[in-house]
Amino acid sequence: MAGSFFWEMRQQQNIAGARGEAQSAARAAESAQSNLKYLEDKVANLTLVCRALWELLQDKHGMTDEELLARVQQLGTASQEAANCAECGRVLGKRLNKCMYCGAERQITSVFEMLGA
Repeated sequence: MAGSFFWEMRQQQNIAGARGEAQSAARAAESAQSNLKYLEDKVANLTLVCRALWELLQDKHGMTDEELLARVQQLGTASQEAANCAECGRVLGKRLNKCMYCGAERQITSVFEMLGA
């Protein structure tokens, strides 16, 4: 009988713990959903701005879709190339601002590099 009591107490603790974990997971999911919505809205706004800028370039300077596509492809290829450390010459991690081998600061050559693009 006493063993049954302790087993029941342990089961209640397990159930309470599982409920707490489920509530925590639900809160984390809600937070992730909120963050996703925020980012989707940001992307939609940035897409709108890019479209407006592109139409201005077409109207004011006569640029074509082919020119834009060629430039996008050129930039896409360039951004995939690995950068080397100016101090030791080793390959820099894409997301690191310092060389992981010698500690030298990454040299920024474009404002877009500051954005991680």
